[in-house]
Amino acid sequence: MFLFFLILIAIGAVNVLAPQFVWRIRYGKPAGEHSEPHPSFLTLSRLAGMMALAGATLILTNGL
Repeated sequence: MFLFFLILIAIGAVNVLAPQFVWRIRYGKPAGEHSEPHPSFLTLSRLAGMMALAGATLILTNGL
């Protein structure tokens, strides 16, 4: 359970702090060098990161 907690923290932090990095890893090469992520992707990525951090918080408050 502790490993799951750490994975949720890592995914949540990366999605909240650097959604452009996530887009580059996932879609950057096929889309080309000069393409940019859509603003809706960045917003949804940040929301998913916040949900992951909230899930990690719930795991932490209910005990590992």
